[in-house]
Amino acid sequence: MGEVARRNSTKPLHWIEREEAARFTPSIAGMHEAIGGAVMLWRGPQFVSFPLGKVIKFLPNGRDDRVKAFARATIARWNQSP
Repeated sequence: MGEVARRNSTKPLHWIEREEAARFTPSIAGMHEAIGGAVMLWRGPQFVSFPLGKVIKFLPNGRDDRVKAFARATIARWNQSP
């Protein structure tokens, strides 16, 4: 899901590990370490997404956590931003 969002964004998005992102974004440094936040899509400190976390939530919750809708919203939000 995250790779689909990255490839369909008109803005450059990069996979980045939590430790690297934490150097630029204090709120990430203070987050609880979990597999869903180990890597993220990154465009800068203001534009971070955790697609693995969404997929992990989808597994036990099923359709209540819609992965496709999350991907569409992520792409739309990032494509509209400067």
